[in-house]
Amino acid sequence: MNFRPGRKWLPDAEGWAMLGLISVAAMQLSKIGNSFWHDETGLVAEIQGSFSQLIEDYSHRLPMLSIFETFMWAWGRCFGFSEIAMRSPSVIFGVVTLVFLYRTARYFTSTYGATLVCLVLLCIEPMAFVNARPYAMTMAFLSASTHQWVVFLRTGAERHWMRSCAAGAMAGLTKVFALEGPLLLFAGGLLFRKSRAHIFTSLSLKAILAGLSMLGVAILVQMPMAIHFYSRSALHSYAGPLPVQWLLEFLVYSILPPGLMVLLVASLALRFSARANHSRNETGLSSQLIVFAGAAIIPSVVHYLVYRMTGSFVVHRNYIIASFLPAALAIGVTLFSSSTDKRWQHFMFWATFIVSVFGFMTYVPPENWRRAVNLINARYDSRSSVVLVQAGFYENAHPELLDLPLLAGPAIAYPTKGTVVSIPRNLSTASKEYIERVLNDHHLRDDPNPILIMARSPSIMVPEYIASRLQRNIASLEQDGIIVFELYKNSR
Repeated sequence: MNFRPGRKWLPDAEGWAMLGLISVAAMQLSKIGNSFWHDETGLVAEIQGSFSQLIEDYSHRLPMLSIFETFMWAWGRCFGFSEIAMRSPSVIFGVVTLVFLYRTARYFTSTYGATLVCLVLLCIEPMAFVNARPYAMTMAFLSASTHQWVVFLRTGAERHWMRSCAAGAMAGLTKVFALEGPLLLFAGGLLFRKSRAHIFTSLSLKAILAGLSMLGVAILVQMPMAIHFYSRSALHSYAGPLPVQWLLEFLVYSILPPGLMVLLVASLALRFSARANHSRNETGLSSQLIVFAGAAIIPSVVHYLVYRMTGSFVVHRNYIIASFLPAALAIGVTLFSSSTDKRWQHFMFWATFIVSVFGFMTYVPPENWRRAVNLINARYDSRSSVVLVQAGFYENAHPELLDLPLLAGPAIAYPTKGTVVSIPRNLSTASKEYIERVLNDHHLRDDPNPILIMARSPSIMVPEYIASRLQRNIASLEQDGIIVFELYKNSR
């Protein structure tokens, strides 16, 4: 960090920018002790079990096995299963992501502009770095892969090509959708003469095949899992075309929040109105920004087409993780370089800072399962030994279609008294049949004690149906996105 001449106690503009980035990251870090949300509870529930059970569940019942789950299984046994312990790896991977992203952006812009690029990423994906989920690890590998790719195009050194492919393959083994990132960068490099020349003149055929083989192995390893996931998720995907507003949200807002969209439009308008001529060096770095812009948009389109063709539930922002880093590079560099006027650059950075802070302040925290489980446990005495839960991963909302409860979720992440039984979130014919089996198998019709249900809000429909089937009254308490229901007989 540099300081102003004559005012050694004050940082310069770049120093203030770095402090702004650190403050945004610190605000996000302040949420590390919050309650696990439902996806996190599913992960924590699984990794507390045996390793063999983890492999079985994540390869069959929930086909999403990756190196992250195996890493977290070992991490939990070393550092525990608290919220801070489970989220600390994501914080570390988040720092790695920002370091590589910053170093990559420095090939396109100044230190000030590179800091803006990192801030844009925190706007696009505000909470991934404080979640016990695989996305921070995935972005760390993607960031390393992207950095090595840019260095390769700049130097032509074969080792950087190999490192880029290796990091990209690791990203794919963490989250299969991440493979779209390195593959799009490679495909984009073939579109431009200068970058294409680097690929075919700097690399031997053996090196090209070796690098692509690493990505190919990752694809082959993950392909059975991906096919299983597609077929499994198609069971409970949304029927028919997606609503227009949801499609727009997926294609646009997921990689370009509204505040950034306004700034980007203003930046592009300024660039085209001034007809700015940006330098192009021998490595074709300007063309790389075009490739980054394409890599930011293409995954969304591909996932939507896959959804339309297969019905698989892949239209979700977590599945276009390969878009986030290219989007941050393309948007951040464009915002900063649209004008050489220092006042404009200051405005763009601090406007982005305000957008980031606003996004953080308006962020709705996920559900508080910790408080809900504490309430269930406090009211457990003199009540049924069976606790019905709508929780765990998304697939746990549809146990009736799979004929088994996938994960107990918070009932294990935050141990719940009694026997935990998963229930669906809808009242389809299959769901009603599943609920009837639950009521019969656990003899709930003959149980004189009140029955407790824990569900994500809003989830009144299924509990009311169960209350009607058992001819009981229903009381509820909603707090922080969770509703705890108590089904009791009239003689209460």
